[in-house]
Amino acid sequence: METKASFTLYLMRHGETVANKEQRYLGSSESPLTELGISQHHRIMNRLSDIEFERIYTSPRKRCLCLAEPLAKNAWPPVVDERIRELDFGVFELLYWQVAKNRYPGVWEKYGKMESSYCLPEGESLNDFESRIADFAEELLNSDFSGNVAVVSHGGVATTLICQLLGFEPSERWHFRLDNGQVAKIRIQEGFPYLIL
Repeated sequence: METKASFTLYLMRHGETVANKEQRYLGSSESPLTELGISQHHRIMNRLSDIEFERIYTSPRKRCLCLAEPLAKNAWPPVVDERIRELDFGVFELLYWQVAKNRYPGVWEKYGKMESSYCLPEGESLNDFESRIADFAEELLNSDFSGNVAVVSHGGVATTLICQLLGFEPSERWHFRLDNGQVAKIRIQEGFPYLIL
């Protein structure tokens, strides 16, 4: 089905969390924002204060909700969408990277190969992660939006969504980076997406 959607997508990564700062795996777990993370959220809100959003989608994690809710300006609640939550790192959740490597050397080695079918124990596979983001991307492209749409999410989700929208393989997400508190803009013009730098 060919789409003629025309809108501007503001793709936002939540501000820095304690786990981000400490270089811990953070996916399905919660971690509070640091002072820098709070400042990053304020900077995004100030930068986008004049923009009216037709819809705001957010991950269910608190670190995203606390940015999405003020962006909605109390007009209506953001749409909480499970498909744009971060990868569930399973047994790696909240572990320091080096601790994960030492505690689970076999898992670390398998995960390091980045095979899409490999599922972290108690976590999720990259296939499942990429599939739910592809479903979300398809919904966006087949929408009838005509204004501005925001997505407040996570680093892995953001780079995978950029790949999905721009026609790259999800495995190429490592060529993109959206740091904490950053915003990427993608214009969808009559169904054709392009990155605005």
